[in-house]
Amino acid sequence: MKRYKQLLICFGKLLLCIGKILMKFSFSTRYLAEKVSREEGFRLIKEPMCTNVCFYYIPPSLRGQEETPEWWQKVGKVSIEGTVRT
Repeated sequence: MKRYKQLLICFGKLLLCIGKILMKFSFSTRYLAEKVSREEGFRLIKEPMCTNVCFYYIPPSLRGQEETPEWWQKVGKVSIEGTVRT
């Protein structure tokens, strides 16, 4: 019975630690989402889910243009380096 109580105490401490880690991830995710939504050239796709922050980068050459299907194709070809792939 004593080992069982010790095991429960250890398990409870582990859950508290995991909870603290998840809270840090949650704050970091919200911070990044707010930062992305305020920056020019970035657009959130949707509100963050768990630790995922999804966004579009709109290069300066495409900003201020009408959002046609061709425009979205060009946005979809923007690479991580910020250049348009051909």
